[in-house]
Amino acid sequence: MSIFSISLCVLLIYQFIKLDFKKNYELLIIESILLKLLCDIGIGIDLPFISLRPYEIVFYILTIFSFFILVKKRRPSKKQIKLFIILLILIFVNNALLIIHPLNYKTVCFPNLWYDYFTNGISGVPMFSKFVIIYDIYFIMFYINVCSIFNFYKKQDIIKLFKKTLNIAFKVLIIIVITEIIIKLIFGDSTFYILRDSIFGIGDDTSSLLKRGSLITIYGLCTEPSSLALSLFYIGLGIISVEKCKKIILLKLLVLCFIGILTGSMLFYLLFLLLVTSFLLNISNNIILIIRSHKILFFCILLAIINFFIIFSFTQLGSYYLNRVYNIIDIIFSGKHNLNSESVRIYSAIEMIQVFIRSPLIGSGLGTAYGYSSLLTFLANFGLCGVLFYFYIWKYFIGKIAIKKIIYIVFPLLISLLIHGSINTFVFPQFIYLLFLVYYANYKKGEQND
Repeated sequence: MSIFSISLCVLLIYQFIKLDFKKNYELLIIESILLKLLCDIGIGIDLPFISLRPYEIVFYILTIFSFFILVKKRRPSKKQIKLFIILLILIFVNNALLIIHPLNYKTVCFPNLWYDYFTNGISGVPMFSKFVIIYDIYFIMFYINVCSIFNFYKKQDIIKLFKKTLNIAFKVLIIIVITEIIIKLIFGDSTFYILRDSIFGIGDDTSSLLKRGSLITIYGLCTEPSSLALSLFYIGLGIISVEKCKKIILLKLLVLCFIGILTGSMLFYLLFLLLVTSFLLNISNNIILIIRSHKILFFCILLAIINFFIIFSFTQLGSYYLNRVYNIIDIIFSGKHNLNSESVRIYSAIEMIQVFIRSPLIGSGLGTAYGYSSLLTFLANFGLCGVLFYFYIWKYFIGKIAIKKIIYIVFPLLISLLIHGSINTFVFPQFIYLLFLVYYANYKKGEQND
């Protein structure tokens, strides 16, 4: 176990001894979300039969607490039990078809990833394996946690829990980034990675293995720059939804923008554009009034944007990203298969579409085909039936969704799910955060209408 994992276990034991059940449950929810958003590196427990990251340790303990709540404290309703049975039936049919009539199509499947395909040409046919069982359990765990949380807490409690999680996430993010910048500037990149890996442990996809040319890049405690970029996006959406003062929103978005530029992740620019879109959609009813009220701030933002484009055009930063744009153009028009981020993401997304077309209703099997698009990989694995039911579960717990009034959250989220992530996105703690986000935005608008 790493130093961080040992410290985490000691912290968990301490809070279990000192705090009551309700407070422990709240902390486990917050801790699992924060660890996934801001600290998903390294290995927490590494045994011959299982390897767990720190956030998985907390998430599994959270699931045990949730199961206890549903059995002893807040038993599920008949509707919730029916939904759970339907989920089990969909998983059973998904597994049964994978065994009886597997998809006869070669693609990239677990345990191999797309980097294995590009470097060694490794691919395979979707088949029943331990990964199928693992992802079956993940989806069941997700339902148990969501059902327990919404049964255990009242509306106002969930609102407070989300706001508390968001506030802590933003503060911890700033501390992590400042610490990384200081260490890198004073002691150099190599010292930072040695220190970080010695504390958190080295996983298979530890971010120090990735390079972004000679750019100064900030990874935080995430596995790669794009992972941190996605966390910035999720936190940004939360800020736009929660903060009432538009001036504070703009200032925090500028902070996130600065950090995002330092990640060296091209994905961040698209995600930040979605953040800006989300903000404009949110204030669309009184945008002119807001601009007039904060003329100086908007003028400073305009100057910052102009300066950024000047720096972008005449420095290595600009040439680096332009080269990556050229890579995308080459991929689209010439079909080049080079080992780079653009090729991996574009070809894996196209491949997931191919898998989905071959088994559109029930999918190729949970935990089989793997791509770097959350939504497309989910469709490929679970089919249209599974995906629609999954989002119906969301709608059930959120309640009547005022889609016209929370489009500023839903639209950017759907785009982000389309262009980034994997099937893991739908089962790990960050999706509990996203469920809270949509719930908060929907509930807030409903209260305002009342």
